[in-house]
Amino acid sequence: MCNGSNWIYDSVAEMWKDFLSPESIQTIKKGMYYTELLQPGLRLIALNTAILWPWNFACLKTIDDPGDQFAWVRGVLSKAKENGEKVFLITHVPPGRGELTQGVQMSIKYNDAYADAFTGFYDIIVASFFGHVHADSFRIMSDASSESLGFLQGGMTPHGENPTMGFWSYKSEWPFTLMDRQTFGFNLTQANEIGQIKWEELYRYTEAYGVKDMSVESIKDLVERMKKDDNKMFDKWYSLLVPMMMDQMPTCKTIECKQYHMCVLQNVRVRDLERCLPASSQ
Repeated sequence: MCNGSNWIYDSVAEMWKDFLSPESIQTIKKGMYYTELLQPGLRLIALNTAILWPWNFACLKTIDDPGDQFAWVRGVLSKAKENGEKVFLITHVPPGRGELTQGVQMSIKYNDAYADAFTGFYDIIVASFFGHVHADSFRIMSDASSESLGFLQGGMTPHGENPTMGFWSYKSEWPFTLMDRQTFGFNLTQANEIGQIKWEELYRYTEAYGVKDMSVESIKDLVERMKKDDNKMFDKWYSLLVPMMMDQMPTCKTIECKQYHMCVLQNVRVRDLERCLPASSQ
């Protein structure tokens, strides 16, 4: 599934036709991506990065821009910038390497093309929201002149961890700064034993990391504190990477392990990761 309509895209379009604009339904049929204006000044862009996954062999063989998605999103962002809009971007697979499975999450063929598609527009993207990796983390994404943030969230489907989800808050007026995230989870074993799910708040981002909000400036300050030799803030971040792990998390006490994660947080392009990562992680 790379270009053009198919039964999956058509089925989703039929299910969502009462909730989205006719223009969005058409792009869903073409490639499972769309955009909607959430309120004056704030736009949502939803992209289909599942087709950029390494196992999508049909696309890898012949297609440089599956579904014409890169070209489409640059067109949408160009109009958004002209109109003075800010953007929330949602998708599934993030660019760059992962925390738990330490390979490039997208196909290498598409990874840097994805990051480069936003060149010239990172300044209007408030944040990108990703899934896939089942970990609570972030990415600093940038071009030569501006930066944006990508946030990764733990998953509802267990892969060695209990289900978690996050509730985000943001300012309701321009520039729509992200203010906080509350992360909730429940113990799957306990839920099966008692026949009831008991959600509990695990942590609140601003409290856990001592930041005033989740802006680029605040997260860059967090990164600087994580770099310190005492490892206090880095260890805090690592302990919350999978806040409800079923089994014990692997330790991360070596210089090489810390260097790997600090590189991953600050670089999403393969070419930049290769320059940053320790030789043992190449």
